[in-house]
Amino acid sequence: MIRDKPECWTWAVFASVLFQRWAVLEERKVVQVMSTPVTPAGVLLEAPDVARFVTEHIRGAEVAIVKLIDCLNGPAFEAAFGAPDNEDAANAEAIVAAAHEFGDCYQQVLEIAEECRIWLTPGEFTDLLADTVQLINGFLQDLAGFVNDVLARLEDLQKLAMVNQRPSKFQPVLPQIVVDGQLLASIQKRLDEMG
Repeated sequence: MIRDKPECWTWAVFASVLFQRWAVLEERKVVQVMSTPVTPAGVLLEAPDVARFVTEHIRGAEVAIVKLIDCLNGPAFEAAFGAPDNEDAANAEAIVAAAHEFGDCYQQVLEIAEECRIWLTPGEFTDLLADTVQLINGFLQDLAGFVNDVLARLEDLQKLAMVNQRPSKFQPVLPQIVVDGQLLASIQKRLDEMG
């Protein structure tokens, strides 16, 4: 595809790499989201340890997602695709790298969510850890939805190309991350109470 450069090849390459990276991890994500039983890796016994663990893992997921959005919303990403009416100026290597940026983010958030599930806490902190898993699983679901959004963009562009039309300017597709504000506030309140 990169060599032959058919119509919409830039978005096709981006979508292809995204889909491949997503597909490799999909089974793990399903296991994670469905809360399949796991073997515990250890126990967090003290409130400060639980608070630090939860805070670091939520922050780690947020940092990965912000880095991805900055990449996809930046001028280098737009430049990689060339002009909407001139894909010959596109940079295939940069497009593939951006798609791998998504794959790396998705994998990192999945690993964070998995790690939250394999640690045990005393009963008084079980709900806090479960809510943290739920929050991060929501991020995972939203990132998976991004793959569908990119595939839909590719389909729309292909339909335009069939009638010899192109968008007038580049429009990025960004992950739509929906943070459950009530859940996050509840987690933060419990963290604050733990000191």
